[in-house]
Amino acid sequence: MKTLSRNFFAVIIVAIIALVQATPAFAISGGDTTVIQVFVKKEKISGFFLTGKDEREEILTDYSRSYDKVFRNTAVYSLGIRNWTYIAAKQEYLNLNAAIGPFISNGSSVDSSWWSEFDTDDSYFGVTTSAGFDYSNRYYYDEGNYTLVEAGGSAKYDIFSRNSEGVYQEHGESPSDSARGTTGARFRAGIFARAGAGLGRLTPMNHYMEAEYLLKKYYQGRLFSVAETERLASAIGLVKSSRKFRPLRKEEDETRQVAEFLRKKMLLSEPENLIEILKFGEFLPRFHGKRVEAGPFFNYYNREPDFIYGGFVSFENHTYSNFHFNRNFTATLSYNRYKKSDWFLLDTKLGWDYYINLKSRVGLGVKYAPSLVVNEFNDIGKVQHSLSPYISCSAQLSHLARLDFSFIYRFSGENEFYKEGPEFSLAFYRSK
Repeated sequence: MKTLSRNFFAVIIVAIIALVQATPAFAISGGDTTVIQVFVKKEKISGFFLTGKDEREEILTDYSRSYDKVFRNTAVYSLGIRNWTYIAAKQEYLNLNAAIGPFISNGSSVDSSWWSEFDTDDSYFGVTTSAGFDYSNRYYYDEGNYTLVEAGGSAKYDIFSRNSEGVYQEHGESPSDSARGTTGARFRAGIFARAGAGLGRLTPMNHYMEAEYLLKKYYQGRLFSVAETERLASAIGLVKSSRKFRPLRKEEDETRQVAEFLRKKMLLSEPENLIEILKFGEFLPRFHGKRVEAGPFFNYYNREPDFIYGGFVSFENHTYSNFHFNRNFTATLSYNRYKKSDWFLLDTKLGWDYYINLKSRVGLGVKYAPSLVVNEFNDIGKVQHSLSPYISCSAQLSHLARLDFSFIYRFSGENEFYKEGPEFSLAFYRSK
């Protein structure tokens, strides 16, 4: 079993390397890109977020065990900020959010101790409040070498009513049907952090996308080189990264500066609707390039599994093929240590994004995550598999309103790390 498990992971890693090497890394409009594009954006969001996903939780003591398995539906109103600062010297991201709203959950639970056991089907309804943050910083010493610092955390407080129906049994007694209703509150919190070093760079292509769209749409009949498109993209990025807080004049000023660049530097007339083009090229960062990074990490949660630590190595390859298509691949191999067991986890994702226009994107892909319990290599288990196809889409409905949707279904069978089933999210929010 040890040899089989190790050979399996060796085959997976070799297959990943072969796939990456077989895929062209640089394919921007048939040429290569050497220009580091920038992406600087500060966004305030407020709106409604609907989610549905499976949740599992276990609480262990020396005398008792409580295990819950539910599908949770949540509808919250959320406020937050998201800041991206992707420039030559660093790539920094910050996300802060807070939310409140109702939730409904259905599932099963087991509450057991040395004197009794209660095995039930449960339904919950209540109100949840939550807050969280994510931060990452890749500091570049030169074009392709960097250090990584990443941290995040979340806290959630639920007030709920719970109805349970099932079988109750005390030690030495016959089981009996039982039902009960309870009310209560629950606080959950967790943090994570990782650090490391890396090689390579993912370059944000949003301004290149805007430049390519603008040149092809409004100057038909002319052929523009990659270098010319890069010049315009860099000019757009410079204008937008130099923004001041002038909400009444910001868009007009940016449009004027880009139009002046087109006239003076590229000898092109100002296109119609330039202001609209510059509004809609900044959905979320769209990348091109490769990077590999490695280092230590830890996760803490105030329920089981409560503290996990270990090391990771991660590889990412994003290919901007043209205005419409992106191909994205990521693979992360981690070694996880925990008080009860140790395991390897290989988390891979292969996806394709199709940009219908500047305002709309559809994504398709699959996630594959094999895992292997090793227990300090003294007791190696069998490989457990999880395969998850997904679809996602985003639409900028106006210069403020945005719609995001994603759906994933996980096929995992008997798996200690992933629960089989669907997961979805739908968000309609104001982005300013």
